[in-house]
Amino acid sequence: YTASNFIQSTDGTVVPSGVTGHPSDEAYAFGKFQGSIDFGDGISDVSPSGFDAGYLVRYDRDMKPLQYASVTGGTGDAVINDVFVHTFESLVVVGNFHGPSVDFAGLTSTGHGAGEHGFVAEVHAKTLAVTTIRVINSNLGATVTCVTGDVGPSGQFAVGGAIGTAP
Repeated sequence: YTASNFIQSTDGTVVPSGVTGHPSDEAYAFGKFQGSIDFGDGISDVSPSGFDAGYLVRYDRDMKPLQYASVTGGTGDAVINDVFVHTFESLVVVGNFHGPSVDFAGLTSTGHGAGEHGFVAEVHAKTLAVTTIRVINSNLGATVTCVTGDVGPSGQFAVGGAIGTAP
């Protein structure tokens, strides 16, 4: 299965970034969309006018959508680039957004200035409620593209990305 088998848009675009499995036999699909998006079983959303929004959806073992969360930039696009199952109850979600603020499932972080910024969020694995969001700021632009775990003795994780632009 791929995310594009289940996620559709009737009037816009859907760009899947990936699918991550969970030990409970559930799966998380993530990426970005513009316009309307349909995850199945009546779970849908609409992105802010003219901008991409990031999506995170939790599916059960039969690929029935259970929960959905979105991320939007204050005055521009937003995307979820990667998801890591940190603990049985916790996900680490990374991505980037344009503008002075980011809203992820109702948790907003503001005061970041114009331009592109990266974010790292801790998300509850069942409810998709965001418990923490950290923003990586740079006047040169910042992106967070990947996350991996178990890099330390206490369950630490590492994120990767870029700050600035190449000349």
